Amino acid sequence: MQTLVTNSVLDTLIGFFAKSNNICKIHDVLAQHTKIANEKLHDYAMQLFLNANLSKDADRVYTLMLNRGFMPSDITITRMMSAHCKAKNIKRAFELFQALIQKRRPISVITYTIILLACINNKEFTLGHQIYYDLARNKITLDKQLASTAIKLFTETNNMIEAEKIFRNNNVHDIVTYNILISGYTKTCDYESGLQLYSQLMETGLKPDLELCNTMIKLYCESGNMEKAIELFTSMRYTPSQVTYNILVAGTTPRDTKELEEIHEKFKSSNLSLTPELCSSLIAAYFRQDNYAKGFEVYRTAISQNVPISLNTYAKLLGSFASLQFSYELESTLKNAQNTFQKCVLMLCYGFRSEYNRAKEIFDSIKNKDVDVWNCYLRILTRGGNGQASLTALEKMISDGVEPDNLSYNQIVSACGHRFMVKEAEELYGRLQKEYKISSVTTNCMIDVYARTGNMEKAEQLARTVKRSPHRAWTAVLAGCKLYNDHERGKRILKYISHLPASHTLMANIYASMGKWDEHAEIKTFMNTNRISKIPGLSIVLIKGREHRFKVEDKQVNPEMIAYLKRVREQISKKYGYVPDESCILKEIPTLEAKVDHLWQHAEKLALSLAILETTGNILITKNLRMCKDCHEAIKWIADLEKRKIVVVDNSRAHVFENGTCDCGGRY
Repeated sequence: MQTLVTNSVLDTLIGFFAKSNNICKIHDVLAQHTKIANEKLHDYAMQLFLNANLSKDADRVYTLMLNRGFMPSDITITRMMSAHCKAKNIKRAFELFQALIQKRRPISVITYTIILLACINNKEFTLGHQIYYDLARNKITLDKQLASTAIKLFTETNNMIEAEKIFRNNNVHDIVTYNILISGYTKTCDYESGLQLYSQLMETGLKPDLELCNTMIKLYCESGNMEKAIELFTSMRYTPSQVTYNILVAGTTPRDTKELEEIHEKFKSSNLSLTPELCSSLIAAYFRQDNYAKGFEVYRTAISQNVPISLNTYAKLLGSFASLQFSYELESTLKNAQNTFQKCVLMLCYGFRSEYNRAKEIFDSIKNKDVDVWNCYLRILTRGGNGQASLTALEKMISDGVEPDNLSYNQIVSACGHRFMVKEAEELYGRLQKEYKISSVTTNCMIDVYARTGNMEKAEQLARTVKRSPHRAWTAVLAGCKLYNDHERGKRILKYISHLPASHTLMANIYASMGKWDEHAEIKTFMNTNRISKIPGLSIVLIKGREHRFKVEDKQVNPEMIAYLKRVREQISKKYGYVPDESCILKEIPTLEAKVDHLWQHAEKLALSLAILETTGNILITKNLRMCKDCHEAIKWIADLEKRKIVVVDNSRAHVFENGTCDCGGRY
């Protein structure tokens, strides 16, 4: 006698498989009983798969249903969309959303919220706008969650007009939404509107939570009001989190030395543990203030506390001028690097010492390259000023299915600048603008391209558009003024960054290079009156495992070094026609002989003399400032004369001197 299989029996059977952790059998049961299983049963099976986080199996049942003319319930489809969104499969989630529209099924606000959040998280902003305008046309009433999600969508694309319109037209004036909108104003550098909205919030009687306090601290920091940021930090009724400290530390500028120390000390006295993000921010902040000892101290503390160090942090450490000995020490611990992370750190060790072939070998040995691996490689190409190789790497990266991030694009734009590839940099920057992928850092990189290549008008115009941390943009323009002796523009720009000690040093150097000693004296008097000290130029060379540091006209030099420099100066003058570049003299010196003697006591020349006298083979020197043109020209000829490869890594890029040439082609 044949057993009658009914929907009730199948229901029991599916339930049994679900409880016995044999859930994968469910699909087979449905497939075998095509004529019996009804729509409700299929829907039930899909729910079970989704409960078990098996979205692909749920998809198989969904396909079965469609083939049989069934349609899952709205709740099930919404849950499937949510599952695919979590798995970052936005394309599949949108297909399910489209299926609801095509079937003319009513779409709930929950479904809209899920799909819009997915668009935000996956940066599918064009698709998100399309969906939002669709729900607006259908006059869907927005609840608080959907309204705040829509506001978030438009703040992510810097469309504050639309974001504010949604905020005003919907009753969503809660702390979360205020925070989203103020974050948007901060992101678009509309600090005044952010402050006005914050004042409006305070009038409503709502109490800011810690997240909103963090947002306001960030607004104050980015608008250059560190005093207000610290005032809010010390007065808020919440215990600061690691995020709070991270925002404050990241917001410090080179002049905030006292503030950085106080923030750091307060963090150390708290019960909070050091995070990878805060570790990275502290190191970067101390390095910005040329306090390398403190930066490396933070690193050692992190290691002792087993805090994971990110690749970005290692790049900051290895990219600093004081990292020479650290680089070799780190390399010795990574000789047998096995995993991808260790290989990336080793690649940075080689790359930042200009050992490009060894770095490329490590890069090629990594099989599954993600965006972090590519970014390490791009950092190395940028340090070497290899713009064309960076563009080639970008093409390969994309063809391999790896999505570049902001860091990737920043490195490539910078590398193009080092090679004077202005057109290529402009094309890439323009494309990023259209795709909402421009960050303030990317804009600063483009400004540096213009300034470095002498396009000073374009550099200044673009700098005027920068509202977030504008001092970085104006500093790049002022550095260009120094390169091209544009003192009139420099005077105009100085007023924007007069609070930065380095800006006055740059302006004084511009006047000095042009022989305008009266103007130079005025700047120096101003600096002395206001206790603004110049960062001393330092060069480091590693000899027999020991670091040797030199400053200009250093008193620790020995007679052999002075004798060598005098001898080699005469040799390169006679053999290559070297002529001292007086524009590199940054103080008033009465006689020509004294001027030349001064030029030949620059820190990098002193470091080079010791290395040539005490070593054989290649020479590596690091410098905390940009190398002057005279040192560049002299070292180029010394490398050929001595038949040595000499690498000088300054704060702009690496220069590889060999056979009478530099790999920068004289463009630095």
